[in-house]
Amino acid sequence: MKKFLAFICLSFLLLGYDVAMACSCAPSGSPSEELKEAQAVFAGKVVRVREPRSKPVRNRRGRVVAVRVSLIAKISFEVAKVWKGPDKDTILVETMTGCCACGYSFVEGEQYLVYAYGDGKNRLLASICSRTKRLEAAQEDLAELGEGKVPVRRAAPSRERRGGARRSLTTACTRPGSA
Repeated sequence: MKKFLAFICLSFLLLGYDVAMACSCAPSGSPSEELKEAQAVFAGKVVRVREPRSKPVRNRRGRVVAVRVSLIAKISFEVAKVWKGPDKDTILVETMTGCCACGYSFVEGEQYLVYAYGDGKNRLLASICSRTKRLEAAQEDLAELGEGKVPVRRAAPSRERRGGARRSLTTACTRPGSA
């Protein structure tokens, strides 16, 4: 009987804990209001999702004594339009993972309108508490935000230019009279 009561108490504790830890968001403002508050607002396609990793923590003898778990996923976007924030063709956004962390579940290959906020450490964060949404569902936002601008595209260095730079560095580093 004592085991049964302990099980019931534990169940209530766990259920209560889950409810208490659920994500809770304040209502978001209009697209214009959120544009003012966000550090970056852009439309783009997810090109890479790096899921969080866990790392073993070892003691001096090499035994695993704990596991350090990250809850942060890193999402790389190919940017199509920018309303606010970095004028770059690729932007990295972080989001929390887990049941109660309010993170946004980005899908590789999908396009989104992202409202990202800064954390004071030069990182951009997105969550379900922002107006971030799939681009196909963002018509109201796009109408209010206006045209946006196409970001500056960085040209990838060609093999020829990279090879030329390497040769000139080698030439610059040779000793006088050894060439």
